[in-house]
Amino acid sequence: MVTESIRQVSVDVCQDHGMWLGPGKLELIKLRVFAKGSRKRAQRVEEAREEGRAEGRRF
Repeated sequence: MVTESIRQVSVDVCQDHGMWLGPGKLELIKLRVFAKGSRKRAQRVEEAREEGRAEGRRF
């Protein structure tokens, strides 16, 4: 068994049996995946707003 990192969360991985998550690990991974997606969406929205302002649009 080896320890690997998924979204900066340590998990145990066995080549024969799969991945082992300790208490709360799955929830923590899901939160980090969602947070990254939220930052990307927020960045795209801000870029669209800046582009619109440059073209004279109002929000």
